[in-house]
Amino acid sequence: MNKKIITFALFLLSALVASAQTDGNKSNADKRVFEGELQYRSEENYNEMVVNTSFGMSYNGARNTRYIIKGDKLLFIDECTHVHTLIDGNGVTIYSDLINKGIHFDQFSEYAQCMLNTYSKDGISYLGVKVTPTLYRFENEGTATLMDRTADYVKGRIENASASTDFDIYAFSSFIMPKAYTAMVMRGVETDGVIGKTVWKVTNIIGNAMNGVSDKIKRSVYKKMSKIAGTNVAPSTDVKGYCMIKLTDIKERVVDDAEFALPADIKISSNSESSLRKRAASMTLLTDFYKENHAYLLKHNMYPTQVNREVVFSIDEEWDF
Repeated sequence: MNKKIITFALFLLSALVASAQTDGNKSNADKRVFEGELQYRSEENYNEMVVNTSFGMSYNGARNTRYIIKGDKLLFIDECTHVHTLIDGNGVTIYSDLINKGIHFDQFSEYAQCMLNTYSKDGISYLGVKVTPTLYRFENEGTATLMDRTADYVKGRIENASASTDFDIYAFSSFIMPKAYTAMVMRGVETDGVIGKTVWKVTNIIGNAMNGVSDKIKRSVYKKMSKIAGTNVAPSTDVKGYCMIKLTDIKERVVDDAEFALPADIKISSNSESSLRKRAASMTLLTDFYKENHAYLLKHNMYPTQVNREVVFSIDEEWDF
């Protein structure tokens, strides 16, 4: 299971001169729709299994990401892997500017089933497998100072039979953000405004995640995952991930629609399989896409440097990745 996590936050440029002004606990009348660009830097740590089975999507080390937002359009750019994710309404297109290839999904839900673990209060989905949380708790812990402004501090924990995930979040509530932003940055955890800083960690026991699955299917899954991971995958195998994300720059600006246009030299594939086979075919397309992009990065010495350490930063610390 891949936990590629990611980033984001902010405040109005016109309010920068008023450093004493707070962003916390804004009423709806004080908010406005964000349009512009958000720059994030993160450090991620995963255990060996996650890194080996992610086909280059996940690695241990620092990552720079950027969001361009206008209305319900969002372009997420992973500057370290050169992968772009374009969300326009419900449709999603993911592509690489290195291999000049991409994949289109007609619905965000189709993309999420193949790519994301989501944590909506209405239910949790692990790559499309829906589970009911046994605990879903988010509480306001007051405020914190970040980037010379006041942010809301939210602490949360989600549990189910197979996994637990802890969240610490600093958020600026001055802006109304599109659903696509929350889905990409916080994997569906409902947050108010722009994410300024967040720490989250997840632990998942593979065997618990396969409760109710037949022994025959379990054996097949363990065998395939062991081959991909390069190590034995058993019911007791842990899947661990940590992600520390911080906003480094915010630009409120007019965004031209042309910024969301696909480059002319990108070849986009789409899934034409019937609904019964669509998810499996989409996952194969995505796997092949990431494998090829990963191979290009390695061949040209562009793949981010792996950091061989397992570390979790506290949200109230100064970070220097």
